[in-house]
Amino acid sequence: MKQQYLLSPLLLLLFLAGTAFSTATPKSIESTSAASVVAPTTASIAFPIDGQGLYESCPLRSVASCLSHLDQMAAVGFKLVMNYAGLRGHASDLLTYANHTRSVGMRVIWSLQDLRIWNGSDFSAVYPELTADSGCAHTDDVCLTTYVVNLVKGLPGTWGYYVGDEVNPSLHNLLKVHTDLIHQLDPNHPRLFVDGVSHWTPVSIAKGTSVFHDVSDIVESNYYPIGYYSGNSISDVATYAKGIQAYANHYSLQSAMGLQAVSWAEYYPPARCSPFPSCAPFPTAQQMRSMRDLALSNMHPRLLLWYSYFDVLRSDNPIKNWVDLAYAANG
Repeated sequence: MKQQYLLSPLLLLLFLAGTAFSTATPKSIESTSAASVVAPTTASIAFPIDGQGLYESCPLRSVASCLSHLDQMAAVGFKLVMNYAGLRGHASDLLTYANHTRSVGMRVIWSLQDLRIWNGSDFSAVYPELTADSGCAHTDDVCLTTYVVNLVKGLPGTWGYYVGDEVNPSLHNLLKVHTDLIHQLDPNHPRLFVDGVSHWTPVSIAKGTSVFHDVSDIVESNYYPIGYYSGNSISDVATYAKGIQAYANHYSLQSAMGLQAVSWAEYYPPARCSPFPSCAPFPTAQQMRSMRDLALSNMHPRLLLWYSYFDVLRSDNPIKNWVDLAYAANG
């Protein structure tokens, strides 16, 4: 899990001021391949039903810091948060987080995707507080899942559940047991399943080849082209958005898409593009806006998620990148 950085109130003010400036003065479209980007007009775009959200990674045992992050997200218009570390704390921390999320006009997508929660592993080392609070045996994933869902399903701050993230197809049946249980416990909130797609990915929702059509209510492919392998371009957002929507329509599901707010230089070496690392910058505001508009012009998603808040904070220019993301998503 990535290290978290708490941004000061002064930086938040700078962010907000910068966001207002960026919103008022949009620049011309730029891209890794300018000729390949076709950005539709904003007037033609219908925004996601449930809004846009951010991937986050803030352990709730440090709940005060996590609440500050929520304030920053909400201040620039984000409506959802998917916190990978959202079960790393006591039950009381989850309740505090959900209630604060709702108070600032957002909702939580609860992270129940961790393989250790549903494959019979000992989850107590990763989730010691919840293990103790729940009284579950350390490998009783049904017990822990039941405890978490029953804890949060009645909260106004709950959006739903993140049930799978780039899962190996060989684990389909095991995952389905887990996601069926979540739906049985809470049929009133959606389950979101996510995979990745790229020029080199043979199996994905966006390419119509995923076997995971029966584990969730909403399906999402994430596509992060800038600084990735050659052959991936911003213009492919349109193709993959169409593919996600076609897959969702075929299986009577709803759609979502994950978009890039991260530099691949944060995750590799080994380099995937050349010359590295200059070929893998953090996306510009215009590149992110193009990705958003291409997605929304080629699908009708219930939500869009940006990856990621924590990578913005640890980037080489967090203030500028946050301002750019806020403009691109919500400006």
